[in-house]
Amino acid sequence: MTSYYLCNEGDVLSAALPTGLKLASETIIVLKEESPLSDEDGVIQEIVFTDKEQVILNALTSRPRLTIDDVSALLGQKNCLPNN
Repeated sequence: MTSYYLCNEGDVLSAALPTGLKLASETIIVLKEESPLSDEDGVIQEIVFTDKEQVILNALTSRPRLTIDDVSALLGQKNCLPNN
């Protein structure tokens, strides 16, 4: 079949499956409850968030999970993924 359509098997299956049956991955952001960070002396370190991080943190306190699209809408920018 791949030689007939001149593409790989994944492309053939993707074209043949209805949208509702296709698997897709999506990044989900959740707030993880952890103990405060402390140094060697047991002193709790204060965490300083940027304005954008604070907006996301505030949203996660009212909603259990956010998608990348949700974060983009919150921040008002198209790309909210960090540059590697």
